[in-house]
Amino acid sequence: MTGEHFVAIVKQVKYKPSFLLSASCVVSPSHIGRTCVLRIESTQPDAFNVKEVATPTYLKAFNEAILENMTEEDTVEMVRRSLQEYELHELDEWFEYEGKRIHYPHQRQGAEAHV
Repeated sequence: MTGEHFVAIVKQVKYKPSFLLSASCVVSPSHIGRTCVLRIESTQPDAFNVKEVATPTYLKAFNEAILENMTEEDTVEMVRRSLQEYELHELDEWFEYEGKRIHYPHQRQGAEAHV
């Protein structure tokens, strides 16, 4: 699969109305070959900036060479898993018990509060 095929597949993925998925592949000056990026944006409010409508964004970047052995099904599954990871990250940012956040997705692992 090429980067162009990856971009075309991502264009065919549909998810929630508040989500925008896009993909691109560009020549990377710091790496050999091209870097491909899957971008997921959402107009949901951000847990750390609730008063402003932020655009929480998830980026997954990788060397285009990874695509060589991927099938269309692999790519669709990668996008699905990326959406899943994004949603779990947002869950951890918003989930509270007794007014306290239990998980802190922006801190290193093991930094969770105890119930």
